[in-house]
Formats: sequence, structure tokens, C-alpha cells
Amino acid sequence: MRGAIEPQAARLAAERATWEAGSDLVAQAARLWAAGQRGNQDEFLRLDIEFHATVLRASGNPMFSQLHNLVAEVLTGRTEHGLMPHLPQHEALQLHVDVASAIQRGEMDAAHAAMRRIVEQSTEEIGDIWSSSHQQNAGRDDAGAAPAPGAAPQPGTAAAP
Repeated sequence: MRGAIEPQAARLAAERATWEAGSDLVAQAARLWAAGQRGNQDEFLRLDIEFHATVLRASGNPMFSQLHNLVAEVLTGRTEHGLMPHLPQHEALQLHVDVASAIQRGEMDAAHAAMRRIVEQSTEEIGDIWSSSHQQNAGRDDAGAAPAPGAAPQPGTAAAP
């Protein structure tokens, strides 16, 4: 859903946002960048939620504006479930600056493209972290796995039939 809505919201924001709103968004992107570089995940999350909510509001579309809670839940869940890198990638930080700058300049296609890339990169990162986590877990012995042939059962586990 983010992939369908947020790029379009960025396009509309570039068309409709005031110069002041665009400047505020650029300042938000700078604060987001700084929090990401410091590795302050709590501040980064707060600012990322604020950034995306601002873009949704700046679109001037009341339906898009109401979706800020959904986006906040996705961003929060990503962090709470360990699907966010400790330090955001440089490209992700730059893309937020690119979205804000394009909105400030009224460049609708550039705002759309940069926001689309943010959502795509987020999806890619989640997939990479998820896969890496599952590969690491697959390499560990499962507590419930049957013992190797000839091995004594571990305490608290049932022997294989």
C-alpha cells in the first residue's frame, strides 16, 4: 500500500506545498539524516514517522493525510521486529533529502521517483534482513530437532521413535 500511496502523495506535495512547507520538510530531512548518522534509532524512527506524515499532509489529499497512522505502524513495526538496519543506508538518507528538495522545488516527477525508491529500498532491506536472520537461525540446532542417529537425546526432549 505504501508503494501505491506515498509516491503519489510526494508528487501531489510537490505540486501543492507552499515554499515554507517545502523548507520545513528539507529541515526535517536534515534532522532525520543526523539522527541516522548518530545511530539514534528512537529519534530516527520518530523523525521518519514525522517526515512521512508531513509528506502525506502536504499532498493536500485528505485521504492520504489520514494514512499517516498506517505508515507509522509499518515504520514502528519494522524497527520493533529488528527489520531496520542499526545505521540507515546512506542512499536511504539521501532519498529523504531528495524527496524534500523535490517537493520544495515543485518537481513532481522527481518527488515521486525518490519516494518510490524509498519504499522499494525499505522493502528490499526488510527482505534482506529477514532472509539473513532466517539463514542464521537455520544454522543453529533447533531445540525440538531429533538427535543425530546414535546420539543421546538432550534433556527435556523426546527421543526419536
